Amino acid sequence: MPLALNCVNTHIDKFGKKRHCGQVEPYMDPKTEQVFCPLCDNEMPNITHFTKVTLKNLRQFRTKPQIPFCVKCQSCGKEAQPAIVSDDIVCPSCSKAHTHLSEPFKIMLKDKLRTANKDV
Repeated sequence: MPLALNCVNTHIDKFGKKRHCGQVEPYMDPKTEQVFCPLCDNEMPNITHFTKVTLKNLRQFRTKPQIPFCVKCQSCGKEAQPAIVSDDIVCPSCSKAHTHLSEPFKIMLKDKLRTANKDV
């Protein structure tokens, strides 16, 4: 069961009004040990050491967003969805070709990338 805390920060809701976040299930950055509110994405003030230890034990960390068809670049080291440039799969950050991918995977990836970000 996750730990719930009261956030005193304000956020703008979907109707454009300022509201207090209220009781939320915060997440913790394990590197900096800062606690953040999931609604307003701001650091929550006055969090005790005991609460931080509890969050760490419960593993209430921020999850990494899932990007479909993500490939790690061998040149720059960034992990992102590749782009198709002149029938070649390239890194969107450094624009170098992904030569480390196998041919069957490249064929599948080209097919899926053409339809991945289109709305139905």
